[in-house]
This record gives sequence, C-alpha cells and structure tokens, in this order.
Amino acid sequence: MEKTVSREDIDDLRKLFARYDSSKTGVIRPEQLYELLDKTRFPISKTEFKDFLLKIDPIGRNAITFDQLLDGVKIKAGNTSLRQELINAFRVFDSKNTGYVLSLIHICRCRRYAVCRSRWSPYH
Repeated sequence: MEKTVSREDIDDLRKLFARYDSSKTGVIRPEQLYELLDKTRFPISKTEFKDFLLKIDPIGRNAITFDQLLDGVKIKAGNTSLRQELINAFRVFDSKNTGYVLSLIHICRCRRYAVCRSRWSPYH
C-alpha cells in the first residue's frame, strides 16, 4: 500500500473518527478502528490489522486516538519521516501523554547526582 496521505485524506479520517467516537472521549476501540479503515481508501486485511494495531497501540490500551490512527496510516502509506517514527516510539513510553518520559528523567537525575557527588564530594 504505497499511497500518500493527503490533506483531504486527513480531513476524511478526522470526520470518520468523530463519527465512531460517539461519546466524544477522543478514543475509539480497535473494532471500531477496523471498521473505520474499511471505509477509507486505506482498507486493511485482518492479518495486516493485527500488525497495524501493534504499531499504533503497542502496550494494548485498546483506546486509539486520532493521532495514533493518523500515524499508523502514514506509516502504512509509506510517507512518514524518521523524526515522526521517533516521536511515535517516544509516545509508547509517554503513557500519560505528559510530553516526558519520567523514567528517563529519573535515571538522568540519578546519574547526574552520582556524577556531581563523585566530583564534588569532600570525601573524594
């Protein structure tokens, strides 16, 4: 499926997503996602869908956001950049959507503290 995702495709996906997100929570279930994709110009087989779902929801939250859908469609269509793939990978670890990976911040702080302590310790 080597297609590009146009602005019109994005608008169509957004409208379809809104239709499936009837509770207006900003998320849809995987079953709804499969039906949604079937109504676009990016249809997908059930076998492909399992791989697609793993890429956009690797921890299995079963709550797909529009951004996840769009990222997946862009990857599937083949028009995503390395930068975008890194952002997608980052989102896997940013489970609370804070913009930070707290475990990495914690590790960095601990390492920085250990380095500072070893350099400036009066006992060194």
